[in-house]
Amino acid sequence: MDLQSYNEAYVRNGRLLTYDIKVSPKISSRSKWWKYKDKTCLNVVLANILACVRKGNRLVYSRRVGGKQPKSRKGITVRRVIRAMDYLEREGMIVNFIGTGHRVPELRSISWVLPTPALLDFWSDEELYQESEVNHLESIEAIELRGKDKEPIEYKHTEDTRIMEKTVRALNKLNENSNIKDKDGKTLTNIYCRIFNESFKYGGRFYRADILSIKNRGTEDRLRITINDQPVCELDYSNLHFRIAAALEGIFPEDLPLDVYSDLLEDESNKVDRNIIKVAVNIMFNTNNRGSAERAVRGLINNLSESDKEKYTLGSAKSVLSLVEARYPEFVHLFYDEDMFGMTLQNEDSHLANDIISKMVENNIPCLPVHDSFIVPLDNLDLLLDTMGDKFRDRFDWDGTVPVGVKFFDSGELVDYRIEA
Repeated sequence: MDLQSYNEAYVRNGRLLTYDIKVSPKISSRSKWWKYKDKTCLNVVLANILACVRKGNRLVYSRRVGGKQPKSRKGITVRRVIRAMDYLEREGMIVNFIGTGHRVPELRSISWVLPTPALLDFWSDEELYQESEVNHLESIEAIELRGKDKEPIEYKHTEDTRIMEKTVRALNKLNENSNIKDKDGKTLTNIYCRIFNESFKYGGRFYRADILSIKNRGTEDRLRITINDQPVCELDYSNLHFRIAAALEGIFPEDLPLDVYSDLLEDESNKVDRNIIKVAVNIMFNTNNRGSAERAVRGLINNLSESDKEKYTLGSAKSVLSLVEARYPEFVHLFYDEDMFGMTLQNEDSHLANDIISKMVENNIPCLPVHDSFIVPLDNLDLLLDTMGDKFRDRFDWDGTVPVGVKFFDSGELVDYRIEA
């Protein structure tokens, strides 16, 4: 299935149907007696469904027959999958929820299935479920390259892509062998895919995991998940893109304040002003002209709640941009860049994340990356903190400390501080 349609309509605790999954002989030896001609596709669908059983996953699939179709070594198409799903539904083997398309992403819903007791009675085999899970993880895309239309495109593997793929697969295996639950005790599935945009020079962040659907603004829900019944901590780099840009430009660490955003403010405790500055800097790195940046920041200011508008003190969007430019003139040539320097920064932060994840995998520690932050069991806080500092210095030849935000719950109380790693 194509990741584009999956990302536009999210299903918690879902597994994507993969067309090239290895099918166990235990499946094909029994399904051969069923009166359905397209056994190749049917067996692939069954293998995917059985991979979902132990964790109660919903199997997510696409019914979009138009546009560019996903590639399959077995020649399977969306139409063939639809026919197989409809057959299994008629036979009472699955519950089949058929999604709906819509031009507004928020109004889309995606198709998914669950096995019925009839199917589970037919294949009541714990070893088969485990085998199917392994086959699913080995076949699902770990690295994806997208074209301008955001559709997946083919690419030739290199030594670099094989190394990246190996890390993603190791992370997915480690996470799936762990018991990860949200604050309500519901199982989370965290199978990642690194997605690059047009070239392996752009993008590369880790997407698709359930943790990404848990919003952090205004809640502490990400900190309330558990990994193997243990509490977690979340560590995130402070001002990461600014520091990467500084390292790439050869700017000395001591020339940057601990917090490059609040350093611009008369009242460093004003969270509304700080957030506008933070988002404005991101916009400045990711637009190719000042006019577009100004319009985007103006929209941010206009969309503040009434209570936040009372706290806001920075003036017009133009004033916000000028404030940043005046304080950090050495970065101005990177703002409003024709090639959008922010794309380079995202690529760099994705490789940094990969470095950190590799260390966690090496130590057999489940890890949930959320772009520039990382969630691990609380007992592993010190190792993660040291790793984040060391890997930043190694990758960017940085001779200095790196500020990192640390959050976790201790006896029900939120602990939230910043430390230099």
